[in-house]
Amino acid sequence: MGSNAARKSQEVSAKERLEREYKLKDIGARDSLMNSTLQFVADDSFDRAIHELRVYQTMKSTFPLYVERTERYYDHSIEVIEAIRTKKMVPTHNLPAAKRQELSEKIFYHFHELSDSLAKISHIENELRVEDAKSTVWVIKALFMSVFFLLLFGVLLEAWRTMRLPVQVVFNDFVELILRAVGI
Repeated sequence: MGSNAARKSQEVSAKERLEREYKLKDIGARDSLMNSTLQFVADDSFDRAIHELRVYQTMKSTFPLYVERTERYYDHSIEVIEAIRTKKMVPTHNLPAAKRQELSEKIFYHFHELSDSLAKISHIENELRVEDAKSTVWVIKALFMSVFFLLLFGVLLEAWRTMRLPVQVVFNDFVELILRAVGI
């Protein structure tokens, strides 16, 4: 009975420690992928965490290069969630205190590894957003440049049409004046 209470105490303290670690992390907005996934893992809702990762990945897969650049991080995150689940499922009541402590340390190591992996996914999303914004700016600049040159061409064409005859007359008079001055 005493070891059962100690085991429960150990599990509660490990869960509280995971909760504290979760709350101390810079995890972004409340509805972010990192926040929800880490919260599900801290609450031992591993299947829900994996499901949310897959749904989010599927939702974002329509963006170019997203899957290519993030797939390994999603796979790694799921592997880490499974590792945390496996380590939490180990019955600790038969283990010595040192082994329980080692198991607890590995769980926290995996939790931080999961957090880092999710942060990398978030970083890639931000990079892709910036790249998309840059390409949008290039398209808008190209559009404005095209409109500008079309307008310039129209103005020059209209000027040529309306000013061609007067310019020819002035040019011919100028040439005549130079030829008379030279004596030809």
